[in-house]
Amino acid sequence: MRMKKGWSKATILAFAGTLMALPTGALAGGGLTRLSAQYTAVDGNVIGIPSTATPAGGPEQIYSNTLKVPNGNNVMYVTIQASGFGDAGGDIALNCQVDGTNCLSGKGTAGTGSVSSIPTGWVIPLGSEFGSGVALGATGLGYQWCIPLSKTKQGMHSVVINAGNAFGFATAWMEAVSVFVDVNNVQTSKSGTSNACGVYATPFSTTSPD
Repeated sequence: MRMKKGWSKATILAFAGTLMALPTGALAGGGLTRLSAQYTAVDGNVIGIPSTATPAGGPEQIYSNTLKVPNGNNVMYVTIQASGFGDAGGDIALNCQVDGTNCLSGKGTAGTGSVSSIPTGWVIPLGSEFGSGVALGATGLGYQWCIPLSKTKQGMHSVVINAGNAFGFATAWMEAVSVFVDVNNVQTSKSGTSNACGVYATPFSTTSPD
């Protein structure tokens, strides 16, 4: 490092030590920035998802927020964690949208029969398809979505999470729900493939037992 005129050797060493102490992400812009951390259904009440609130027929919006993303970030992560339970056949499906676009471009629910009717962009983090006639007790569920960000006016982005009763068989509920929204910058790999919410082939691919 070339010593700037007027700087003492001690000042130069202190400055260099500060740079070494910074995490790589702080210099490269790759560190996560948490934009929002919120909770719901922690007041003694639960989110009810009736059998009529199916993904295709009329899901419920359980989260909505508009956030300003700092410059230099090209990826957003939306994370939800909760406790879910339901009557026999009461499954929970989730969908995330950023700026009106599904966070998941494909379908996270492989299978035939009723499963095949779940719309693109939805996942089923809590299902009882193998427990016919058995109600689900309180069970942890969670999912994290990743979506590339496009430039918007003033960097504002809308985030929505929808919940539905997966197959419309019985009522389901969610409680102690937490939602976190983070952003960072993910660069394209040297091979030219995108690591920013990219998709790779399913390993050990087989037909779903659903």
